[in-house]
Amino acid sequence: MVGTKSARYVAARALEMRHALELICKDSTSSAIAQFPKGCAISASLMLGAWFVDHSIDGFDLVAGCRPSDSDSEWVTHHWLSRGDLIVDITADQFGDAPLVPIVEIDSAWHDSFTPTGLERSDFRRINGASHLSDIYALLVGIMNAPSHAAI
Repeated sequence: MVGTKSARYVAARALEMRHALELICKDSTSSAIAQFPKGCAISASLMLGAWFVDHSIDGFDLVAGCRPSDSDSEWVTHHWLSRGDLIVDITADQFGDAPLVPIVEIDSAWHDSFTPTGLERSDFRRINGASHLSDIYALLVGIMNAPSHAAI
């Protein structure tokens, strides 16, 4: 169990967010999601965190991690949500070696390839400087709450 919600319930909410982001990213002019999933891990994870809170799924943190790139001359960063050992990631597929998304796993070996560099709140509404996600989130919620989306 994840709080009072099962891992299956968490995975279903993550999949809803992933599908909604895929629907709107093609037409978005927002740099936060325009190239989804590439370069969108922070924004997507923070909006997923808000979606979780809205569904009484509490206790998740935003995790920042980095690892050497394939060229070893640079480091790449990534962000995902975690609660204890449970990892939830809806943007891992921006990396060629990632498993299928959404990732909802205990102790993900793929995420272990990143060195954790930070941890913070997972709901953008509680983070200073993240208010630019409000309009995008409202659009996503409208999609996810639409009757046609409920079949996903």
